Amino acid sequence: MSCDASTQVLEIPTLGRPFKLGTLYNGRTDEIISGNALWSDAELKTGNTTRNESAIYSLIAPGQLSDKFLELNVNGSLQINILTGVVVPKGSTDYLTKKKQTFRESSVHVRCYCNTALRQVPTRLLEDDEFCYSDVAKIGKNGTATHVVTQIQYGSESTFTLTKRYKDVKDEQDAADQLAVYGGHLLEVLRGKTMTTNGNKSDVECLFQSDFQLPKNVKSPTTYEEAIKFAGKFTQISSDSMAKDVGNEPLGGPCIVWLYPLVLLPASDGAPALKNEINRTLASDCVKHMQGYEEVDTKLDYMLNDPLVAKLNPFHEKLQDFRQHFSSFLSELNAKLRDMVFNIRSGLDTVASFKKLLGRLGNEQFAYNPNRLSLWLEDKHKELCTMRRFDERITNHQLVYTDTVMLFPMAEMLRKQTAKFTVRFAYQLAFASLARPEPFLDLVKSRTLHADIVEEDATPTENEKLWCEMNDVVKRIEKEINIFAELIQEKADAKGFAFAITAPDTHIEPSPSEIEANTDFKMTEFRIVITEDDSDSDSSVVLRRKQIHHHGWDALHMLIRHYPIDKLMDIVRLLVDTDIEKSWDKCNPLLSLVRFYTKDNLIDFIRLFLERGIDVNCKDLEGWNALMSICQCYKHNYTYKLIDIVRLFLENGIDVNCKTKIGNNALYLLCRNYHKNDLLDIVQLFLESGIDVNSKNNDGWNALHFVIEYYHEEDMIEFFRMFIQKGIDVNCKNNDGCNVLLALCRNYGKDNFIDILNLLLGRGIDINCKDRFGENALHYVCTFCCQDYATEIVELLIDSGIDVNNKTDEGWNALLLLCRNYQKDDLIIEIVELFIQLGIDVNCKTLDGWNALVVLCRYYKRDNLIGVARLLIKHGVNVNYTTFDGCNALLHVCRYYQKDNLYDIVKLLLESGIDVNCNSHAGLNALHYLCQYGPRKNVIEIIRLLIENGIDVHWKANDGCNALIALCRECEKENLADIVRLLLEKGIDVNCKDNEGWNALHFVCRKCPRESLYAVVRLLIIYNIDKSVMTIGLASARSFLLNRYTEYDVKDIIQML
Repeated sequence: MSCDASTQVLEIPTLGRPFKLGTLYNGRTDEIISGNALWSDAELKTGNTTRNESAIYSLIAPGQLSDKFLELNVNGSLQINILTGVVVPKGSTDYLTKKKQTFRESSVHVRCYCNTALRQVPTRLLEDDEFCYSDVAKIGKNGTATHVVTQIQYGSESTFTLTKRYKDVKDEQDAADQLAVYGGHLLEVLRGKTMTTNGNKSDVECLFQSDFQLPKNVKSPTTYEEAIKFAGKFTQISSDSMAKDVGNEPLGGPCIVWLYPLVLLPASDGAPALKNEINRTLASDCVKHMQGYEEVDTKLDYMLNDPLVAKLNPFHEKLQDFRQHFSSFLSELNAKLRDMVFNIRSGLDTVASFKKLLGRLGNEQFAYNPNRLSLWLEDKHKELCTMRRFDERITNHQLVYTDTVMLFPMAEMLRKQTAKFTVRFAYQLAFASLARPEPFLDLVKSRTLHADIVEEDATPTENEKLWCEMNDVVKRIEKEINIFAELIQEKADAKGFAFAITAPDTHIEPSPSEIEANTDFKMTEFRIVITEDDSDSDSSVVLRRKQIHHHGWDALHMLIRHYPIDKLMDIVRLLVDTDIEKSWDKCNPLLSLVRFYTKDNLIDFIRLFLERGIDVNCKDLEGWNALMSICQCYKHNYTYKLIDIVRLFLENGIDVNCKTKIGNNALYLLCRNYHKNDLLDIVQLFLESGIDVNSKNNDGWNALHFVIEYYHEEDMIEFFRMFIQKGIDVNCKNNDGCNVLLALCRNYGKDNFIDILNLLLGRGIDINCKDRFGENALHYVCTFCCQDYATEIVELLIDSGIDVNNKTDEGWNALLLLCRNYQKDDLIIEIVELFIQLGIDVNCKTLDGWNALVVLCRYYKRDNLIGVARLLIKHGVNVNYTTFDGCNALLHVCRYYQKDNLYDIVKLLLESGIDVNCNSHAGLNALHYLCQYGPRKNVIEIIRLLIENGIDVHWKANDGCNALIALCRECEKENLADIVRLLLEKGIDVNCKDNEGWNALHFVCRKCPRESLYAVVRLLIIYNIDKSVMTIGLASARSFLLNRYTEYDVKDIIQML
């Protein structure tokens, strides 16, 4: 076939456009020429019509738009014209350009393509002397037309679009997985399988589109459940609804057209023609960039439509500014692409210019690079999510907008509102970071599609950490909000107070003098300003002497939380000498001090407060006292010693047994959060002070549970000895049914594990304790243990009377869990032998269908798998047991095992009588799995072994593929050509096609590495593979090849095709 673009017959999908035989077409702009067809109906009557009825169903998963174009066999230039709006797909193909309603949604498309008949113009109309280019002039269309429609594939196209929305980005993959499953179910029903839904209504929506009109009594499905029912009747509905031909047979409408170049007509000198084409590879790059821009646009719409954004004026203004310049850029880019496609096709421009443009869009230094824009928007989204977190915190405090409490007011509204009455004390919480300068926005404003890339495009702030990503800043702001809410609630009915939470339009913070001068707002007393700088030299609080006089406790409370500088001691001494003791009847400053203050002189403040008679047992609303707070909040980088503060509190009579609302006491919080070397000494201090060692929290945990869960050092045994000496109940179970033995087996991995185990056994621990899932300590060891002495642990548990044959609620015994989780080369055989000697059931099966041999072949990755398998087989394991998906051990080992001794394992299984022709519920046998997933090396000998043992080399899976197609789907085997030759020599059907119409040649041309490509293609052709067969997407092996390489690079292969 000629590669001259001007003489190539184009094959394109109609995309819902009204084609008919003889329609003239402008291939440079992809437009139908309106008016009369080139031939009359009388001339076309003698044309050939061939019935070729077939139905093809395919699943188009969410992903790259280029894959959707490939499914429809859309050529490169047409792809770009679709993206830029020159061609607008209609009907069942409008999903190509349909935008998401929100970026937090995922969709799959199930495409139904039904062929009915192929119509062609009479051959004589294209023969010499019968018709020539001058005849085109008779209908006045010779100025723009380049092609004429000479062949049409009739039928119908329909699309089920399944859509699921999700709340969080982390749920995106779950949504896609669910849609893939539902789409697969829909495909199965369309192909004739009976299936019902489980009765539960899903949250998956359905949009059905087709190029035929549904009968009035048939409702279009709008949910997944309705789609399943509708799909069962789809074949009949589509047949009844399609337009009929003269013989009353279903005909439908045009789906694919073949465009004949007018330059091939006689006397066609000077006829318009295509000079060049943009190939699919370049088009795919362009599509990728345009899809990136669409995702940016969708995210931007989502944020601009968020009600919270409207309240955050500076944030909203930034997004609007970005929208304006981004929209202008997209308009410019679309116009540029439209012109380039036309000029390239007309010969006025070159493909090299198009490549240059793509290079610019893909340059990470270009301001409008889609990835760069997306990253900036992602930063904005992080800020918005953080502000939403703050907004929810404000809402949880039940703050509402009133005359004196203003939540995110506009600046003008703030001035008007506060001018209505006298304000003596004004408080403001200002999110000034939202208005910080954005160098990237300035860059976007100054760049156009044609501007040169300069070094300044790499803005220095892009790599700086966002304020909302700084945990200390975010926690600080959350504290400020809590304080602010407390102030509002305390002073809600007091006259002369005003409060405002604002997002100011400027990032410049006012000085204290400027605040006093602001007579409109009367900011004369107190101001809280959130800044990005949380250093010691810049407090977020401006404190006034008058405020101290009127509200001493408030000021002290605020200072402790928000004035973390060395001079704080002098200010606190001044405040506590003022008459403020009467205010210490609620959550006092001592609690704030131990929670928020981080300096080395913390103990001096505590002594000062205790000397002034502060209530050491004061508790907050959640039941926390100061001792519990310091045990929770102490950080490892603090330099002061926690034990000294704990001792000080205990000496001053703090209630050591105080518990929070959820039942935690100071000992639990200490064991969970504190991991320094003196932890044992502090625990000893608590125990000597009379703490209840058997106290449990609301989840049933005692102190030992906490130690085991959070403390994993070698001296763990000393804690056990200490707690046991104080009478702790080692058989205490938490709400999950775990005693400390189970907790130990799950969490502890040090060398003295057995010493601790012996200590517990000596105290009468319940060796057969089971958690709420039915697992005992032996199960936990087999699941979690990684010690080199695992065998000794198992032996000790068994010698102590543990039930070896205990099963979990799901049917797993210790042998199954060992084969599922254990990965030690030198120990697993020892433990399996021990279990077998004790009479464990080697044929135990789980509820979801696993026995020991199958689970071993599925999950165990070590070289000695063969030794374990031989041991199990020797003791009577059922080698032919299959799991819930129909797979036996042979299928699992061929699918998942990658070690060099796979041949020996397969041979062992075959010698043991395993069913070599077992196939999964998907119809895959061992040969399929081995060819597609097996090791890259030495697989050919295993294939010979399977064939020698009678595997059906002709077997086809449910999707229609045989082993040859499975092999060529990935083309990753090192000796690929030799394996292909072996399968062909054994008589495998070289022309087998899967349900999507792909044969082995299609996959080889699409995926095979260049070094093997020639040899494999040559083999397939020698064995008479059909080179002309097309996939259901009407793609050929040749087109796949030319999507990867230029014709020059693979000319030796092209000659064979």
